[in-house]
Amino acid sequence: MQQLQQLFLLIQGTTPSQNFSKWIWTASNDGQFSVNSLRNMLELNRAPIDLNPMLWSSWVPLKIRCFMWKARLNKIPSKNALMIRGVSIGMEECSLCFGEQETTDHILLHCRFTEKIWAEIFNWCKWPVVANGSIRERFDDFINVWSEQFEGDSGGY
Repeated sequence: MQQLQQLFLLIQGTTPSQNFSKWIWTASNDGQFSVNSLRNMLELNRAPIDLNPMLWSSWVPLKIRCFMWKARLNKIPSKNALMIRGVSIGMEECSLCFGEQETTDHILLHCRFTEKIWAEIFNWCKWPVVANGSIRERFDDFINVWSEQFEGDSGGY
């Protein structure tokens, strides 16, 4: 009831306009929302958000960008993450190797099946294989190597 009274106080004396209402995005010159204008606004306000350029690059498919972003934040629904969220799933061991607890880092990096895939990818790219660390560290290393290898070519960002 108190909220309703506060609402009436707020709108008291307000006269509706005959004009159509519209949304205006104040972070851009033309009033239109864009991801780039949001990114610029966040950078100006120094918001605590990871603004890795590859995650904003249009040449990386959206599904891949979303997955990479979630993986870097350790938000992939591994068995470990589901248990932390209160989802009962039975055993915590990796569904591929049954050797270790299924975490984001284990699934994407340290499982013996995943390590073989990474070895092939790094061999194909002629990059040294890094056998330890987290998905965040591995991803950041990949970005650094990619940037050095293609310096001068912005790759769309």
